[in-house]
Amino acid sequence: MNISEKLFGSKVRAKILEVIFSNAEIKYYGRLLQKTTGLDHKAIWKELNFLEKIGFLASESDGRLKRYRIVPFPGSEDLAKFILKSNKKMGITKKRLRGKPKKIKNDAHQYKKSLEKAKQLMLELDGL
Repeated sequence: MNISEKLFGSKVRAKILEVIFSNAEIKYYGRLLQKTTGLDHKAIWKELNFLEKIGFLASESDGRLKRYRIVPFPGSEDLAKFILKSNKKMGITKKRLRGKPKKIKNDAHQYKKSLEKAKQLMLELDGL
């Protein structure tokens, strides 16, 4: 159990936050998080509902899907850095929290590739 799991009291919640903060520009839905994390869908929905209830996430309906995004708040960038560092992920910037891609020459190609992969996965899951 890593430090973010201990702090948040839930392995599922810590993993959801890690995934969402890793790619804050994507609006996630339950099936995408299930596919991305490999966690149980009931546990994911429980945590998504909790995070929305406390105001950490906001949701919007997209047809039959309910998509979630981070609600920026003072300190959200620091929290994102903590979660990603505790899970040995790279840090993110304020621009990425607002939904704008990070503009670093070396990472631009890798970022574009991962975004395309996420979009393709979302399209595949929409077809289910």
